[in-house]
Amino acid sequence: MSSPLNLLDTILDAWKTNNRVTIFLIENLPAELWEARVPGAPRRTIRMIAGHIHNARCMWIKTLGKEHGIAVPRSVDRTRLNPKFSFQRSNVAAQAC
Repeated sequence: MSSPLNLLDTILDAWKTNNRVTIFLIENLPAELWEARVPGAPRRTIRMIAGHIHNARCMWIKTLGKEHGIAVPRSVDRTRLNPKFSFQRSNVAAQAC
């Protein structure tokens, strides 16, 4: 059985890997895909999903990071998010881990 410290390290390592992949994917999407409609959800675009991911992370940081002194990044307008927006620079949670 894993010790609590090893489990914490395992969870943080998994989160960091997931975070790097998510940032890489979003920041390397071709600009023309940002307006693409999502199959099965025609009112949603890739831009809106990227904004949702960022805003959800802001919510979790607000809920869980405040007590650890992690500043909450600004939320974004999902319908106006610019493809040049840097998730890496705005991702305070990743920098804190």
